[in-house]
Amino acid sequence: MQAISILCVDDHDIVFQGLKLSLNNKFNIKTFENCLTGDECLEMLKTNNYDLIILDVNLPDTDSQNLLEIILVKYPNQKVLVFSMSPEEIYAKRFIKNGAYGYLSKDAKPAEVVTAVSTVLMGRKFVSMKVAQLLADDLTNGRINNSIQTLTEREFEIMRYFLGGLRSKDISQLLNLHSSTIGTYKINIFNKLGVNNMMELAKVAKLSGIEF
Repeated sequence: MQAISILCVDDHDIVFQGLKLSLNNKFNIKTFENCLTGDECLEMLKTNNYDLIILDVNLPDTDSQNLLEIILVKYPNQKVLVFSMSPEEIYAKRFIKNGAYGYLSKDAKPAEVVTAVSTVLMGRKFVSMKVAQLLADDLTNGRINNSIQTLTEREFEIMRYFLGGLRSKDISQLLNLHSSTIGTYKINIFNKLGVNNMMELAKVAKLSGIEF
């Protein structure tokens, strides 16, 4: 079996150690390294080649979706498996659509983790049975089951910034968009989710399992 290199991007050491223990028993691992933030990840990629990156969704000082985009622009052949406690029904399809090879819940049993890693290393997409059923329901019924899923990628991104406490002015500077454009996005987000203010938006987000 060919030796592989893995980078785990997660700020919880217990997750890294647990993954290391589970995967060392099943794979010929040459290096298994850990970093805590997106900036650290990008720095490590400058000098190291990894067969697989295991990426958490919630990282300190990091927008994980933006990080994934940067990784795949700079290293288009990089395989990334998202491994997170964030709800699959909200995040899985978005990350996979944006180029991740798979999305796995941290509630997964060790055997499923091994299956996910094996699948991704073979160059195939991995989704859990739960996500596969969600995708099948979308195709079969032609409907979106959660109002959050009606948001475009940009709307979802801006919503997360608002939930993180940023003002319209801050977001416009961050995304290099006019403040009036951010205002239009805000109106569209509120209309799609049926909310009238930030308190109601936060409530809908929490009920949908979005962490902020």
